[in-house]
Amino acid sequence: MAGTLTAQGLDILSVDLYTREDGLAIDVFKVRDARDHGAVAAARRPAVEQALRAAVEGGYDVAAGVERWRHGWRRRSKRPLVRPAVRFDSLSSVMSSVIEVRAEDEPGLVFRIASVLSAHGLNISFAKIATEKSHALDVFYVTDARGGKLDADEMSRLEAALAAALDPRRETRS
Repeated sequence: MAGTLTAQGLDILSVDLYTREDGLAIDVFKVRDARDHGAVAAARRPAVEQALRAAVEGGYDVAAGVERWRHGWRRRSKRPLVRPAVRFDSLSSVMSSVIEVRAEDEPGLVFRIASVLSAHGLNISFAKIATEKSHALDVFYVTDARGGKLDADEMSRLEAALAAALDPRRETRS
């Protein structure tokens, strides 16, 4: 969902994600138009809804759409790039490991984080995504494929994968 919204030219300001015990996920996104930072025009909403449906049904290449959008996006800030920070917490939740990611906000950030979590076979039971100015603070409650908390080795692998995926200099490497 996050990738599709980004590919449609929307900035994600916040997300509340909840997965019920029966497996139904409820995601609430607060978005704005990335071009003018205003509300999404009513005329654009049907196309956004159509893209979301296509993505859910598997008929939309989300990763390609995000990359097309990112290719046309230019970083506005002249501030030095800040490396992302990843923190794990295994004590705050009885059932889940908590992953906190702080990073410079940019199009596709939530999509890249969720892609890494998915590639590691993790299930997201709750997420809180927040953006203020140009900084993102994203928190995910996750379990491994067996429904348990992450072990130290998996946390280490996940931290390395997130650092690589979110490295602000990644586009300058070849």
